Amino acid sequence: MAIALSNATVNPVTIGLSSILDNPLLTITRQIHKQDPQARWALFGDTRITNLLKASGISLLNCVKLIPVFDDMRVLDPTGDYYSAYNRYAWIAMYPYVDGKDGLTIGHASQDSYSIMMDPCSPRLKELAVKYLVFTKPPTGTTTATSATFTPKAEEVRCMTKVAETSGIFVYKRNDE
Repeated sequence: MAIALSNATVNPVTIGLSSILDNPLLTITRQIHKQDPQARWALFGDTRITNLLKASGISLLNCVKLIPVFDDMRVLDPTGDYYSAYNRYAWIAMYPYVDGKDGLTIGHASQDSYSIMMDPCSPRLKELAVKYLVFTKPPTGTTTATSATFTPKAEEVRCMTKVAETSGIFVYKRNDE
């Protein structure tokens, strides 16, 4: 009983939030968002990070979407070739895929997700007003359209300027805005 009483003054909801609220990525992105609140973002890599970015109030192209965002998908997939992949609730993952022709591949990753493989410098992202991009790996290495994991190559950030880096996560701003 004495052990339980010592916890009576602890609010369990706020005690464990410092690992989220004081996260370096959240601090950096919150600062950028405060200076540029209308900017839209995209994340290439680990989709779990999108939840942290959403906690900053950031507008994300890819994250969990309860309903399909058809206006965005018309820009990415004007012919509707991938309609069956994105016409549903889903986690949306993005991975870089540079083919020199602004190629795009959308594929089912699982029952509750799909992946978009595209060039991070694609003019389609500019059309969708994406200004900031977050990469969960540094810009070195290789990737393919079929890989479930990736490491961005320098060519994938050729149209961007690095804004910040923390804990192995990289924030870039497009130069063509």
